[in-house]
Amino acid sequence: MLRSTLAVVLGFIAVTLLGYAGQQLFAVILPEQAMPGTSLVTVAGLMVLAFEALCNVAGGVVTGMVAPRRPVKHAAVLGAIETLLVLWLSASLLEHSPGWLAVALIVVTLPATVYGGRLAERFRPVADVMPEGPPALIRREF
Repeated sequence: MLRSTLAVVLGFIAVTLLGYAGQQLFAVILPEQAMPGTSLVTVAGLMVLAFEALCNVAGGVVTGMVAPRRPVKHAAVLGAIETLLVLWLSASLLEHSPGWLAVALIVVTLPATVYGGRLAERFRPVADVMPEGPPALIRREF
């Protein structure tokens, strides 16, 4: 139980730190003079969406690697928590960005985090992923 909680907390910290680093990076890279309605705002929104999706994948990987078993389930828990936070923060997001970005972030968060858990499942030893049976009898195909 403690390791499961630690896995979700560490994944949350990873998503938060990567997200903060991305905000700082975008503040330097993207010009602040972009006016709403221009194509640059759309490009910037797509960049933010892609980066946030990568942050959630990374959080799912961290959670899945630390989880004692069932890495995808642990990543899904993290994804659900992240989705609830994105829902809560979407009101403030709507004031500063296009409406489609808030909706896209809500839609992308859970699948991206679960995908990270699936990636972690691939890189874990077979005995960790499927604890049933002796490791010599377990065969994984990719």
